[in-house]
Amino acid sequence: MLVKNTIVMNEKSPDGKYAAVAFIRDGGATSSYSPQVTLLLSGDKFRNKIGNVFRGEDSREIKVYWQDATTLVVIHNCKKENIMLMENQVYGINVIYRYNDQ
Repeated sequence: MLVKNTIVMNEKSPDGKYAAVAFIRDGGATSSYSPQVTLLLSGDKFRNKIGNVFRGEDSREIKVYWQDATTLVVIHNCKKENIMLMENQVYGINVIYRYNDQ
């Protein structure tokens, strides 16, 4: 099976310079679902990328929103041991993480 990314949210920054894409990566029967977030420059296409902001495992839950033009908030429910990537800054954008266990 080919890897499939399903976009959950695609949120433009308040100034329109960036887009935060939250998606679920499905590698098929031999892998778990992977919630991910990638930050793109405005106008860039998603093109089945992997997350450059956040990558987790064993969850289908991921949300993003912009607190302001320089701060992105990522909401996830991945346990600490299931987080593979958690960047605090990408392209000069600060990233805040919130854990949601509900």
